[in-house]
Amino acid sequence: MPKERLSAAAFAIFLVTFVVYLPALNSGFLWDDYPLIVSNPHLKNLSGLTKVWFDLFSHFASYYPLTVTSFWLEYRFWQLEPFGYHLTNILLHAANASFLLLLLRRLKIPGASLAAAVFALHPIQVESVVWISERRNVLSLFFYLLAALSYVRFYNLDGPSGHRTYRVGFYVGVLFFFLCSVLSKSTACSFPPVALLLLWWKGKKIWWRDLLLLVPIVIASLGIGFITILLERINFGAEGINFAWSFWDRLLITSKAFWFYIGKLLWPSNLSLIYPRWEVYSISPWYFIWVILTAAGLFALRKIVSREKWKGLLAAVLFFSINLIPISGFFNVSFFVQSFVANRWLYLPSIGLFALTGFVWQKFFGHRAFLTKSVLLSVFLLTIGALTSARLFDFQDEKTIWMDTIQKNPKSAWARFHLGFVFQRKGEIEGAINQYAEAIKLDPTHVHALNNLGVIMYSLGRFDQAEILFSEVARHRSNNDSVFKNLFLARVKKSVYNSQVRAD
Repeated sequence: MPKERLSAAAFAIFLVTFVVYLPALNSGFLWDDYPLIVSNPHLKNLSGLTKVWFDLFSHFASYYPLTVTSFWLEYRFWQLEPFGYHLTNILLHAANASFLLLLLRRLKIPGASLAAAVFALHPIQVESVVWISERRNVLSLFFYLLAALSYVRFYNLDGPSGHRTYRVGFYVGVLFFFLCSVLSKSTACSFPPVALLLLWWKGKKIWWRDLLLLVPIVIASLGIGFITILLERINFGAEGINFAWSFWDRLLITSKAFWFYIGKLLWPSNLSLIYPRWEVYSISPWYFIWVILTAAGLFALRKIVSREKWKGLLAAVLFFSINLIPISGFFNVSFFVQSFVANRWLYLPSIGLFALTGFVWQKFFGHRAFLTKSVLLSVFLLTIGALTSARLFDFQDEKTIWMDTIQKNPKSAWARFHLGFVFQRKGEIEGAINQYAEAIKLDPTHVHALNNLGVIMYSLGRFDQAEILFSEVARHRSNNDSVFKNLFLARVKKSVYNSQVRAD
């Protein structure tokens, strides 16, 4: 494809993506947006920015200082107006789709334009784009793609297969963009094996020099990965009885997640912010067996038929699998308490299967008449675009997304709690009480729901109920000073009230 046509295609994808996501500009803050942006003291001044970079324990969750820095910069422009933050996310996603097209074209992957368009318009991406906190996804991929483009130019992977070059300037670009990517989100630590996968796929013999060049990237990946695991344990308690799975259990969790994600990419229906959490013992071993059979089949096909024809297929599946590893069952992720899968975790891995989609399209439909291809493509893209538009309305505000989540996952205590919190902030006390009560019924140890319901009971003068609720919180979180303060106040009020009743 000539450079002029490639640039026009990239701009067209950027423009269409931006237009499709325009309704998201009217969305508000959601879930983690409050501690990360609305109530984050580090956004207010320069000293806060210093803490973001150098004080690990100042982070609400994992260590992604570049993402928080982007929020810090935006806070200077639009304070707590969500419009600006949504605009940035949409622009980054549109840019990612365009850069993906450029990367796939440089790698000479058939159907690159379709792959980039599907990446841009697939409804699975809505969660990463519209949820402001998931800036870590769109920002990390932005730099990840730039690092990959620099890596391709460094090795001249877009040139003749036998030609090998080392361009120092592009290597500096690889290091810089990778660091920006992994400091935006730690899942970018998948870059070293992906880099080797690119060399193998393009027919380059991997030398010791190639491995040595990746050493700084591997060191940075291991460092950020260790910090992420540490903060997950300290900030969210991602350890202990809730994560005491055997190696076999973790294999089953990973295997089922693998097929779950493939299913959602192929048939994106019933998308939910929080999916029902599987009971590990109920997972069929067939999920693991199917993964083994699939891998064996791919390697067998590579031996049976033309090597080059199937090498790309294997590379796409391996890219998808490699990028699922950081959020698979082999590493403790605090969100596993609620669900083993999440749409936002597919933002980077999905590229492998979308590239495969473009490849399959080109092989099976590329020879068809222009009119037939245009009609089929239009129907397909309009369909996924319509699904994305429908999903955008689910994220219109906090109330709509939590009600949508409860409709699809009625047993989610976290969804009930957050909907109750929305009602509580709006002063709809009856709705808040009902949702907190449902959350406690589903999870009697849900300390946040217990505490918030206790606060409401306390404010309504129902001191006996408040004392019981605060006692439950204290039993499950004995190290929480605020709980003891609430419990003390409830008992004092109860004592005063009882004294007044006796006096009367």
